[in-house]
Amino acid sequence: MRYALALAAAALCAGNAFADEAAACYVQKDPTGDFVPGKVQAFDAEPGTAAQVVRLLNRDNRANGKCFKKFVEREGGLPRPASIQFGARVSPAGKVTQVSVLASKEINDAMLMACLARSMCDWKLEPSVDGKERLLRLPPHQTLERSVRPGLRKEPLSTIGS
Repeated sequence: MRYALALAAAALCAGNAFADEAAACYVQKDPTGDFVPGKVQAFDAEPGTAAQVVRLLNRDNRANGKCFKKFVEREGGLPRPASIQFGARVSPAGKVTQVSVLASKEINDAMLMACLARSMCDWKLEPSVDGKERLLRLPPHQTLERSVRPGLRKEPLSTIGS
């Protein structure tokens, strides 16, 4: 009986480890310091990678919309237009192994950032041609609508890094 319980507990723990792989992939601030301008490549530097990233972002639009909706419900809206730019560490095999925040503007909400990053942790890109790890700067996630709070200024939203 004890053996059966131990086996069931081990299976449950192993299942949790696999289920939480996306959570382990997201690191808000990169501890290695690798995401610096000289090492990070724009996502659109390679045409094949750019097309894949755009397709994956479009695939994740619904999930990302839910992340922003939860944030607005929790916080009551956004005080200004906001944007978050992520970086992705891609293994030579094409699996996204880490997602980190490179920059954020007018927002610093860890729950929203983690929610957006979880979908990116499931990405699988084409394998690297040269067999090396890639660091990609992804396009920013932006809130295009103004807050639900009345009386806020309407100003254009600028992109991070421009």
